[in-house]
Amino acid sequence: MRPTLAVAAVTGRVLVRHLERTVGGRSIALVVATTAVIALVAYNVTVFSFLTRFLPADTIGASLLDTGQLVATLAAAQVSSAGGVAVLVMVLAPGQSAVRISAQVLSAGRWAARVGESVPFVVLVAVSSGSLTIGPSVYLATLVPDGLLAAPTFIAVDVATALGIVLVAEVVRWVGAAARLNPSALQLIAVLSAVAMVAVSVLDSIAAARAARTPAAATWTAVLTGMRGVDASVAAFAATLCCGAVLLAAVLLVRSLQRSEPLAHPQRILTVRWLPRRCSWFAREVVMTVRHPIGQVSLAVAIVAVVLLGWAARSGTVPVSVALSIVAMLAAAPLELSWGRTAKWQWLYRFHRVSAARIVAAQSAVGLLWALVLGALMFGLIGAVPRLALVLPHAVVFLAVACIAYEAGVLAPADAEVPASVAVTSVLAVLGETVAVWAGSELDGLRPGLGSAFFVVVALAAFLGSCARVRRRLYAD
Repeated sequence: MRPTLAVAAVTGRVLVRHLERTVGGRSIALVVATTAVIALVAYNVTVFSFLTRFLPADTIGASLLDTGQLVATLAAAQVSSAGGVAVLVMVLAPGQSAVRISAQVLSAGRWAARVGESVPFVVLVAVSSGSLTIGPSVYLATLVPDGLLAAPTFIAVDVATALGIVLVAEVVRWVGAAARLNPSALQLIAVLSAVAMVAVSVLDSIAAARAARTPAAATWTAVLTGMRGVDASVAAFAATLCCGAVLLAAVLLVRSLQRSEPLAHPQRILTVRWLPRRCSWFAREVVMTVRHPIGQVSLAVAIVAVVLLGWAARSGTVPVSVALSIVAMLAAAPLELSWGRTAKWQWLYRFHRVSAARIVAAQSAVGLLWALVLGALMFGLIGAVPRLALVLPHAVVFLAVACIAYEAGVLAPADAEVPASVAVTSVLAVLGETVAVWAGSELDGLRPGLGSAFFVVVALAAFLGSCARVRRRLYAD
């Protein structure tokens, strides 16, 4: 047990040291952590306020709606969102670290090292899925009679669901490793299998809402609670905790049985043999984007998510404007890794006297290229001809979000030797993008066109901030 705890503790300590080093010291890291906690609390409070405003419990109780069916439908939506959080964690933090290999070299047992490596990963999955669903869980508890334990039960269901999604992906990875598949391709297949499960759950929930039937995710909730549903009873809460513990043990077991090593040789999806010298820098960035292991998985998941959003927007389930804003954030995801994947080669930039502005411009341009491709895919799925009045406002949103994502990757660059650092980079990017989109929407409500001007200013400020930060990193040593 001691080697397992030691590997887990060292893995967490490596992540903390990496963050302190990249953001500029312990005090700044503390400020970033405090800001993230405040943003998390604000998010849950906002979601709870939104739900109580548009779906007040008094109105629901006095209406002809079946409260039980409504709770089952909303709980199914929450279960799907918890599965989505698990997918994001799997994309951003594969859970493999060099600490485990070093521990095994130093005579630690394979089982202890594997479990110790997996503990921070499953903790991240549990904390992410649980903390992001506190607001909806508290609201749903107000709809359950005598719901003292309803909110903890809902949160436990969400955590167990996230662990179940991870278990499916890990089983797929285990089978693929036994078949001797390429590790990077195996990571892609495992994550896409989890995405497929979440997508099926979302589509089934939408179909169930239209047909006034109970969604399949509600059946999963009933299984976790011992076929009692979320009735705020001690038995339902205890059953959910037991199921979560079983799923947690299964995840640790499957991960411990795997023999695949961390991703080292990604698949060559794109190869460029020769291009004119003037555009070679752009082609090089494009190739590096699709060769990065996490970038490949992130891009594949983004494409699947855009397809689902396009289908939802086409059917009228999601407004087109909201879908386009989400697509912008998805398309900007590869930019979070742009500087991190080249940070170790910065001496080459210094040797060839490449300016920081050129580095940022090249890497940002590639990110905007992917944003353009995904945006075109979105319009194609909707089946609508892009109108200039619709494209221009969202083009500046794409630009601002892309610049924010790149700056987050420069402020806290991801490191392949510290996989969980990718999750921290993404959290910073998502927080910045969400605040910018919200502020721009509020300004547009005050005066049309004011939001677009705000996004242009944000994009320019983020670009200049990235240039300053990259210039400082280039000549730091």
